[in-house]
Amino acid sequence: MIEQYERYWEIRIQGQSAGELPANALDGVAVGAALEGQYAVIAQNQQSGLRRVGEPTLTDFSADVDGDTATAFVCVDDSEWGAEVNGEPVEQPPGGLSAHAATLERQGDTWLVTAAVDDETILAEKKC
Repeated sequence: MIEQYERYWEIRIQGQSAGELPANALDGVAVGAALEGQYAVIAQNQQSGLRRVGEPTLTDFSADVDGDTATAFVCVDDSEWGAEVNGEPVEQPPGGLSAHAATLERQGDTWLVTAAVDDETILAEKKC
């Protein structure tokens, strides 16, 4: 299940760096709000000419599993994950280490990322 959340982040980073995400890039990885959210970010970035450069550092993947549902966590250091608009660097707020989380559901033999977790109480559980 952790591998699936790692894959989700890998695709997310690749899409934002490339400025596009193929229609089937998240097939078998994400559904629902998680899927829609990533395509919405790419569309918004395309409209503004924004593309991410560099890469965040992802550490300490973990998960709390309860039957066929789970909450996965990761520590993300985005200090080396900048942005540019139409090829020009964009000033960004200082990056740093922060917790990110998502819900996953087991469907058959596959775990799928279903939604990002924005609840500060849940994110506070993960110490980065």
